[in-house]
Amino acid sequence: MVGVAARSQPEDVKTATFGTLLSIGLLCGCDLFPSGDTDTDGGSSTSSGTTGTADTEPDDPSDTQPGGTSSGGESGGSGGAADPDCSPHVTAASIAAASEQFDAGAAVIALDDTGCLQLHREFDGDAVSHSEVTRGGTPVEVWDFDGQMSTGHLDRDAEGVFQTRISIEATGDPADTIVVTEKGVPVIWRQTMTDSGTGVQVVEEDLVAGTTEVYETDYDDAANDVDLGSGPGGCDSADEAHILESFPLAVERGLQCLEDYGLQEGHDRLSALATKGVHFRCADLPGNRVAQFSRWSYFTNNMAGLQRPIVIVDGEFAGTISQGLLFHELMHAHFAPHDTDGISTMQGPNLTFDRSHLDEVYACQALCFDEMPDKCQCAKCLDTDPCDPRCADLAECPAESVVRCPCNGTDYGSMAECAVYCQSGFNCVFSQTCVELDLSCD
Repeated sequence: MVGVAARSQPEDVKTATFGTLLSIGLLCGCDLFPSGDTDTDGGSSTSSGTTGTADTEPDDPSDTQPGGTSSGGESGGSGGAADPDCSPHVTAASIAAASEQFDAGAAVIALDDTGCLQLHREFDGDAVSHSEVTRGGTPVEVWDFDGQMSTGHLDRDAEGVFQTRISIEATGDPADTIVVTEKGVPVIWRQTMTDSGTGVQVVEEDLVAGTTEVYETDYDDAANDVDLGSGPGGCDSADEAHILESFPLAVERGLQCLEDYGLQEGHDRLSALATKGVHFRCADLPGNRVAQFSRWSYFTNNMAGLQRPIVIVDGEFAGTISQGLLFHELMHAHFAPHDTDGISTMQGPNLTFDRSHLDEVYACQALCFDEMPDKCQCAKCLDTDPCDPRCADLAECPAESVVRCPCNGTDYGSMAECAVYCQSGFNCVFSQTCVELDLSCD
């Protein structure tokens, strides 16, 4: 399940304080921070077919200044004096203000209330041909749009070097769309996402270790065609009001958390996406799902910010869904999909580490919204060690040691668990030696 939040996941029920609640129209379909652009709902099409075979080999990812940056003005590019050390402060109010500018077709838009973070756009007629997110005048996310091909470059630390490249070949039919993400200069990691017809197939290649992980996630396609307030699981006015109040506050709190912990790339991407908006729908989701990030959102140029991603909420729980779960779904626009089978395997029989210690999105949700996140959740979210100074003030890990499987990098609660599960899975064909790691930070 990609972008699925389960009902058993602990939810933060606290409400962040905010001086004045935003008056944002929640239309049928529940558009928060809607744009003025034409929105083609990805969920309206369920056509099937085989994955496209068009050439998706990326260009040289070492380019440090892709696209047409300029010295400022409404033509796009990095405007003003560069101050990469500025600290953006994105709030629900600043996102609402930015959305109004977005609707009005502004070429330069402040994404926060300090002017540190800005969105610059260039147009070809009514269509966006080039966009940049700048931090202190330095481009940190650059996109070029040419027909069905979108190409993005990301700079995680605003130092002028783009470490991540994303190419999206979006034909309008998800079955023929390919999303390729590459990291490193030269490339050290590659992720390729394609639509399998029932879900998202993900191939992740570690070009340094020479390993490849393949997994597929499942979706309830019918849910993409259910609008807010109609059909089984639809939302009523009270549910709409709860989402209307909670989502802007969730974005404000979640973005500040990512910024505070140094996840600049995710913070800046999601800040720009929040300005574009999210299209909410309600449906009777199967199993134990409370919400899910629509799989169509991966394959119809939503990831590049040209369209609003779709988040589907189970109508039974829409009136009580937490801020943490709402931001969880938004994070799927930046972080990888869930490997649900992998999470189940990684947990093992003793459940020493739950999914918030094993999955990046669940870990960041716990770090930003749980009352007492621990060092291991912090480490998974930040892709670091539990003894990282950024995690020092948090609760201890659920165990003083962990046993790591070298073939898949997965941590288990005991040597017995690792001995069983380290031998299974795509990357664990051959026998591997489990290694015990100290998590005590003494």
